[in-house]
Formats: sequence, structure tokens, C-alpha cells
Amino acid sequence: MSLLRLLAPKTEINICGVRSIEQSIGKAERGLEGYIETTAVILMHKEDMGKVGVKNGDRVKVSSAYGTVIVKAYETDETNPGLALMPNGPWFNAITEGDIQVTWGGHYYLVRATLEATNKEVTRLEEIEKSFLEEDKE
Repeated sequence: MSLLRLLAPKTEINICGVRSIEQSIGKAERGLEGYIETTAVILMHKEDMGKVGVKNGDRVKVSSAYGTVIVKAYETDETNPGLALMPNGPWFNAITEGDIQVTWGGHYYLVRATLEATNKEVTRLEEIEKSFLEEDKE
């Protein structure tokens, strides 16, 4: 682990849920493994990656008021500092409000979260499924 990563503070950021062609290609070419590799990710501006202290492929802990997941971070030039992108799917769903109305898309597609570098493994799909099932019991 780099010294920068150890010293990097938690960083607040807005995350927008997006559709991703890479998800479809990954799933078509490599099945579930390909889907996970292209969905359990966060796409960040270079400046934000520097604030968090991560490089392409490093893992970040993404925490919101609704949940926490660990995903891989990748640099993109398709966004601006302060706004990250996550493909729609289980990992993004896990950090968004559970009880939403379909017409209230703003709550679903944009969420405020905290990012921090981590060495923990990417959150397994089974863990997300289990948390959703436990939430439904309450």
C-alpha cells in the first residue's frame, strides 16, 4: 500500500448510475464473471482518484446513507471532478434508497457517498443479495 493511500482521507462525491455497454459485452463474452468485472466498478475523474489515493484497478469502499460496497476504481474522462459514475446493477443498487417510486429517478440515479481506499475484496454478489433479502424481512 502506498504512503499516499495511507494518508488519503475519505472523500465525499456524487455518484450517478449509468447504463454501460461494457456490462452487456462482458456478460455476453464471459458470462457472470464478465458481468461482475464490468458492473462492480466506479468510474472516476483523475482528480478524484488522486484525492482518494487510488489508481486504475484499485479497490474503494463506497458508503452512502443506504449501504456500503467495495468496487474497483477506474479513471474516466467522461465525468468531472466531484461526480463519479457507477453502472446500474447490484453494486449501485446497494448504495441507493430502497423504497423509491419509479418516477422519482433522481433518488435512484444520483447518490451522495464517501469513498476511501481499501485492500478488502470486491463485495460478492451473494453478499448484496443477502443484504437485500434481510432488508425485505424488516
